[in-house]
Amino acid sequence: MNIPASDLRHLPAFSPTSWQMSPGERSALEGLLAMLRPKLAIEIGRAGGGSLRRIGSHAEQVISFDLVQDAPDAEQLENVTLMVGDSHEQLPATLAELAAEGRNVDFVLVDGDHSTDGVKADMIDLLESSALRQTVIVAHDGLNEYVRAGLDAVPYANYEKVRYVDLDFIPGFVASESTPYAGQCWGGFGLVVVDETGAFGDPGGGNPNLIPFPQVVWPWATRFREHMDPSAGSSTQHNDTADPGGTAATGVEAEALAAEVERLRAEREALSVELERHRGYLSSMTGSMSWRITEPLREAKRRLQRR
Repeated sequence: MNIPASDLRHLPAFSPTSWQMSPGERSALEGLLAMLRPKLAIEIGRAGGGSLRRIGSHAEQVISFDLVQDAPDAEQLENVTLMVGDSHEQLPATLAELAAEGRNVDFVLVDGDHSTDGVKADMIDLLESSALRQTVIVAHDGLNEYVRAGLDAVPYANYEKVRYVDLDFIPGFVASESTPYAGQCWGGFGLVVVDETGAFGDPGGGNPNLIPFPQVVWPWATRFREHMDPSAGSSTQHNDTADPGGTAATGVEAEALAAEVERLRAEREALSVELERHRGYLSSMTGSMSWRITEPLREAKRRLQRR
């Protein structure tokens, strides 16, 4: 059946929403959710609520975590619980409650704290929980260097229930030189399948816990990035004879220092992008009709609190 071009924008993968994923990522997420039909889903990092609305359309119940109360449209979803605050505190507590109730989390989207330690903590909190027994976990921005470092640092092989890991499940992108984010790596899905029953079919054979996929996308992405941003690679050059007095760092030390400088530079860029993202959400929220309508109620609350 042919779909008129004017109707394509109504498809979730192409709709002009605040969903910060590529059409390919949206389609993959939509497909996973359509197959899973999760009873209970968790989202870490709802941003503008684009992905949350799609998860909510497929799942019976969704628990969504974010630092700020945004996504006014998502507030209207009756099957969604919006958690506001530090997910590193709220997620373990929520998982403990779900485990005590004997519930299983069927689907998780990890797209919150983009720092290396933050991503690692979110993944370990999830894998340590007995509320994840048969679960599909998707981690967004798996091609970003800090997100990827966090995902790589998780000891998946230590968890018998982890049956499948592919950190390049959906490839990300290296921003082109014509954009403000030239050379930066973003996007992509990492996939982790949890199944403590052991019934999940291992399509790769071999290791019953993990499939050692060759990491093709990640190394080439970093090479493209260095090619587009010469400073990322040139800083590792050194001349061991330039300092006859021996006060300069050795070749190994110079490379380590250069790597640390590059890490801090990229972290600063990532934090700048995250800051602008939250500024946009805040502006969108305070400019929404629902925010303006409820302003008298918030003002009345402030006056009561000052008494």
